[in-house]
Amino acid sequence: MGLRIPHSSLLLRLLKKTGPLLQTSANISNKPALSKIEEVIKSFHRKKHQPDIIIDAGDLPASLPSTIIDFTVDEDSPRLLRPGAFKIRNLKFK
Repeated sequence: MGLRIPHSSLLLRLLKKTGPLLQTSANISNKPALSKIEEVIKSFHRKKHQPDIIIDAGDLPASLPSTIIDFTVDEDSPRLLRPGAFKIRNLKFK
């Protein structure tokens, strides 16, 4: 389970109304990230597991994938699992 804060103003407004949501990404594991609604619909066509809802917010700008950091072994020494938009050097501990 991970924590993600989107950059999309539409999704941020939705989250203010609903509170936290459990979601998956719009791409199939080990496949490229998708940025167009048509790509998302096509990629899930005839798949066993289908999204419950797809929100069309228009074409998404190209961006780096989410950074994945593992805190389960030692919270003071996080382990970078996948580099992405968030730089681990910006991580601050209290």
